[in-house]
Amino acid sequence: MTINYQQKGVILLITFLTLSILFVLGSYLLVFTVTDRKISGSQESGTNTYYLAEAGINDAVWKLKNDNITSDGDEAWEDDFIDPNKNPYPDGSYWQATFSRTIGVDSYQTTIKNTSQGRGEIISTATSPIPGGGTSRRVVKTTVFKALASPVQNN
Repeated sequence: MTINYQQKGVILLITFLTLSILFVLGSYLLVFTVTDRKISGSQESGTNTYYLAEAGINDAVWKLKNDNITSDGDEAWEDDFIDPNKNPYPDGSYWQATFSRTIGVDSYQTTIKNTSQGRGEIISTATSPIPGGGTSRRVVKTTVFKALASPVQNN
């Protein structure tokens, strides 16, 4: 049996090359998995923040329909929204009001601004912390109207 001394160590070289390729593929898979997990966490936080902003819109709509007292610590939204003395004020500006809520670590701030009597824009901004130190923020805007007279007249 003869030994070819020129090919000594080829197996070691092929093993290192194969292990290097497996290491690169494993590293790629690890980075891809970690990045995908961050993206899905951010997406989930964004969705939760969007629904929190929608809750602010619904809260403001409820106030416009039902809040006609000032004893609860804020303005009488239902009356102020259609009050001709506040829409517009003598200086030409319109009525507006703001409130905010905090639910755990999440919060939203909602503002309604009249654009004319019985017509306004609601803007709700929600914020929520993202695991890892970031913050998710969503802004939802909508326009609301309230009928000031009966659509049908008596004949």
